[in-house]
Amino acid sequence: SGAIMGWVVDYTNRSVTKLSIDTATAVATVQAGMGTVGLVATPAFSTTSGLSVDGTGILYIADSGNQLVRAVKGTTVSNLAGVAGTTGTPAVTNPALACVNKPYGVVTSTSGAVTTVYIADKGNNAIRKLQVDNTATPPMPVAGSTIDLIAGSSTGLVIGAADGSGATATFAGPQGIALNGTTLYVTDSGNPVQTGYYSNTVRAIDT
Repeated sequence: SGAIMGWVVDYTNRSVTKLSIDTATAVATVQAGMGTVGLVATPAFSTTSGLSVDGTGILYIADSGNQLVRAVKGTTVSNLAGVAGTTGTPAVTNPALACVNKPYGVVTSTSGAVTTVYIADKGNNAIRKLQVDNTATPPMPVAGSTIDLIAGSSTGLVIGAADGSGATATFAGPQGIALNGTTLYVTDSGNPVQTGYYSNTVRAIDT
């Protein structure tokens, strides 16, 4: 149709809005979420904070208020990582059991039937990744895969701004995350609630 498509995570309204813009008009349509706090059964969201669209058109959402990373395929919302309403550390790697802690940003990379989802796990001071079968409806983690630590604290408790590889690198409340080629860029804002420590840096991670 010649329209430019985009999506917006509406933090306060707890929803995801689809935008369609052409030379004459701009149309905004709520694609997921209801503007009220909720979990999977509704489905509804709680403080949506990050969004990425993969190469197949699936939306991946950091639902930080519900402690979940979720997918929207068409009108179907599904959980990919996290346990609703429960925080935990990167020590558990089974996607069905692994917890996140205020996941704030997500970015994706798609190769065929597999989408890799990178997660800025703010409350755990860590960057993690998950592989998703994008052909499944609803999308689900690839069979036998794990949610892995890319960089940062393996316990969620180590905070800092040290460079390094894997768990030797430290973060303090990473929020924004972007991917350019094989390099992740992370805004490491600080974690004042946890420690009063501010990093105020932009970090790069080779994947």
